[in-house]
Amino acid sequence: MAMTPEREIKMLRKEMEKLTGFVKSYVVLIDDAMKQPDSIERGRRIADLSNKLEFKNDSVRRFVLELDWNGKPLRRKPYTKQTT
Repeated sequence: MAMTPEREIKMLRKEMEKLTGFVKSYVVLIDDAMKQPDSIERGRRIADLSNKLEFKNDSVRRFVLELDWNGKPLRRKPYTKQTT
């Protein structure tokens, strides 16, 4: 069953609110990390935070926007009822 346009807009708005909240948290955390003295641990922390942001972005692109890793729309197989 297809989603109504109103419901889709509501779902997308909710997902965007979650994403912007995640980005805000990332900015605060990366800003704190950048204030630390240069060290291997600081570099690891920054890399870890960046990986989490990239993962979140990839998840939204895949599962909310339904795009593949190249930004192209996913091709979904049509649903067929299995009979045995």
